[in-house]
Amino acid sequence: MTKVLVALPTYDDTSSTRQHIYLWGAQTDRIQIVPSTRGISALCWCFNWLYTRALNDKTYDYFLLLHADIIPINPPHWVGKMISEADRVGADILSIVSPLKSSEGLTSTALVSDQHPQGRRVTMFECVKQLPETFTDRELIEAFGWQNETHVQIRVNTGCMLLDLRRKRELFEQMHFRTHDNIIKRDGKFVATFIPEDWDFSDQAYKLGLKVAASRVVQLLHHGATDYRNGGAWGTTEHDTEERCSESR
Repeated sequence: MTKVLVALPTYDDTSSTRQHIYLWGAQTDRIQIVPSTRGISALCWCFNWLYTRALNDKTYDYFLLLHADIIPINPPHWVGKMISEADRVGADILSIVSPLKSSEGLTSTALVSDQHPQGRRVTMFECVKQLPETFTDRELIEAFGWQNETHVQIRVNTGCMLLDLRRKRELFEQMHFRTHDNIIKRDGKFVATFIPEDWDFSDQAYKLGLKVAASRVVQLLHHGATDYRNGGAWGTTEHDTEERCSESR
């Protein structure tokens, strides 16, 4: 039987009832889902505490990180769907595309390169109208027209992210969650910079040669002031720019 540790980090030991319902419904006879929760206000410490459970217990085949504000709603057996899709495309890491909590329709999935170090995020319009349901850096390069770029890599979200620990556990054991905060001087002014834990984790995967894919095979809600869905083309922004990306991350 396939064994999956589903990590449920929280800020204050509370979580969504809807999330629990959909997680319970995802269980099947072939997949053993083991929820693990921890309430720590320090985000990366919380993620890492949960991650070490899967690293230390080699009976786990997969580690699935699910943020407290992410609710997978379809298909019912969504954990099995993620596993099947990761196998189909040969992904070591499969991340479900999640829109940001804004009306723009931007997502936290992006592409970066030497020529575009700030990156360009994928929009919900691009996800639905230009990209296959599951995509890697290869499809994004084609969609963005970055064929002549160098050191191109995809950056994905950790909100609903599956790690396949079966084949390359020794590489995953070299990874952890962290953020990078800094103050730099740009055009004579001090500027605060930030690399979030999801994009840093993607960078680590790239350096280790792991295959990363983003997908919409699971429909989810990113819960905030309202529910932001990944199931269709919507938003005020059809295409992101590097300038907008650098200002908001």
